[in-house]
Amino acid sequence: VNCADMVVCPAMLSALQGPSVRINKDIQLHRLFEQNENSYPECMAVVHEELGQPSVRLNFTELNSISNQLARGIISLAGAKNSDGDFVIAVQLPPDDGLIATLLAIWKAGAAYMPVDVAAPSHRIKHMIEEAKPCLVITITPDGVCD
Repeated sequence: VNCADMVVCPAMLSALQGPSVRINKDIQLHRLFEQNENSYPECMAVVHEELGQPSVRLNFTELNSISNQLARGIISLAGAKNSDGDFVIAVQLPPDDGLIATLLAIWKAGAAYMPVDVAAPSHRIKHMIEEAKPCLVITITPDGVCD
């Protein structure tokens, strides 16, 4: 954790402290998330704050609802649900609440996630897309709309 921003850093560090819990290595991450949603529906799952922007706060129920909606869209665009990750979805999003919802949705749809750095040069992105041949590319257009 880079503690350059001392206003955010203590909150981040305190969130990372606490009891550790053993998790079954065979459980899928999105299933673990859904278990937390069932146990703590109104607890905060995501808090995203960026200077000059309104903060975004999503509880487990809200985040689960958004990710389920995205997963349905992914399935309808990418074909039938695929439980073994045979299809790849490239994601070029900034690290925010939208990325978290998108990752959950991809896993719920049974797809594999291919990260694409938002700062990567266009020729590098083109090469990655040509090599991996993802069935979908999720990114943000210049006007800020998720595409």
